[in-house]
Amino acid sequence: MKDRRVILRIGGSIIASPIDPTVVYTYSSTVRRILNAGYRLAIVIGGGGFARNLIDIAEKLGLAEEDKDELAIEASRIVALLFSKCLKDLTNGVVAKSLEEARIMFDSGILTVMGGLKPGMTTDSVAILLARELRADTIIKASKVDGIYDRDPNIYRDARKLSRIKISELKSIFSDDRHKAGISRVIDPEACRLLLETPFKFIVVSGLNPENIVKALEGCPVGSIVEP
Repeated sequence: MKDRRVILRIGGSIIASPIDPTVVYTYSSTVRRILNAGYRLAIVIGGGGFARNLIDIAEKLGLAEEDKDELAIEASRIVALLFSKCLKDLTNGVVAKSLEEARIMFDSGILTVMGGLKPGMTTDSVAILLARELRADTIIKASKVDGIYDRDPNIYRDARKLSRIKISELKSIFSDDRHKAGISRVIDPEACRLLLETPFKFIVVSGLNPENIVKALEGCPVGSIVEP
């Protein structure tokens, strides 16, 4: 196998809503399996319900949007650190807090785990920027939904799942271009813009079963594939 570099984006809706030790352990085992198959992996983890709980409290306290962003970032880093500790022999039990740190760790052969990066940026965007930094060719997102739909399946019964979609078509589906702390989307608006600037294969699968990540890497028809 060639040097195939993959960014795994684990949604906070899967791993932190709430934080479940069984889910964390199962995902850590899946990561080991992927690495043993010869892939080079870096991981970005969201804060999910854990982060949103902090944001709700911050809202009641009258804190500014930037303050909420900072709390969400720290929450995602705590979840990422917990995950890193479960793979301590591979990660040294730390998380990268910048793209430069991530690249140094990756180039040193350390399994790289990240949470949020800076205010105004979701972990979807972090995953895309990390893919740029590490010259990865694929991003796989494990989400609470099983792919990308033409409209919200939680609202519209006739919503249709798109097995394949062009990056250029994403903006028409996710038309809200405003950032808000704790935003929960299959792919957030800023990430859509970044994908347009630097195309990657972006695969969205249901994270309720981590086996879907392995299937996606093997080329099985699971989830939705966003193509250049």
